[in-house]
Amino acid sequence: MSPMHFRQILALLLLCCYLTTYAQRDTAYFMQNFRQGNLLHNAGKIDSSLLFYEKANAWSKQYPFFDTSKNVTELMSVMGRCYRLQNKPQLAHDLLTKALLNARTYHHVDAKPTIFKRLIALHEYIAEKNLPFNYPPVLETEL
Repeated sequence: MSPMHFRQILALLLLCCYLTTYAQRDTAYFMQNFRQGNLLHNAGKIDSSLLFYEKANAWSKQYPFFDTSKNVTELMSVMGRCYRLQNKPQLAHDLLTKALLNARTYHHVDAKPTIFKRLIALHEYIAEKNLPFNYPPVLETEL
């Protein structure tokens, strides 16, 4: 094998290693998992959709520059709904609260009503089923 062919093969090998290692840095990875989760969620397959949502959520935690995206807010909101449907109110509340904070921070005004409706539905569900829930302590306020 000539030195020229060896260099080309080596360059190709390094390029393949680079692409496989850094492929998850692209926002397309997030969107692919988010959209697949949405398809499964709309089909009523909550457990399966959460697998894809968890991948997208893990990616967004690893790359916080994407927090400004409305899709991250929507992801946390829909994950909160899924956890409510799975009878995990504490996880649902945590994610819905994070979604609301993200919506307020990055001015995702159109996401707020949906998040509030999901929080209301969650607390109605908790009260209806009499589920244990760690409400944050309410401190006395000064008058």
